[in-house]
Amino acid sequence: MTHIVLSAQVPETFANQRLDLVAAQLFPDYSRARLQTWIKEGQLKVNSSAARPRDTVYLGDELSIDIAASRARMGSAGYAHRYSV
Repeated sequence: MTHIVLSAQVPETFANQRLDLVAAQLFPDYSRARLQTWIKEGQLKVNSSAARPRDTVYLGDELSIDIAASRARMGSAGYAHRYSV
């Protein structure tokens, strides 16, 4: 089964900001609204733990997304993208 798998560390420039804002900067292929949904569903995690969109993230925090393709919006070619930031 295909998955969307993304991960990124929070750099100094985005430290001490809201999770949803930072996620939108680190994963620009997805809208802030979609990222907020994934956060609320527990699909986008901070340091392997669930968080809220308004939670603050800190320098070096690891943001990760692991979503089954059937739950995610497909890419323009009709398949989910798999990459790491």
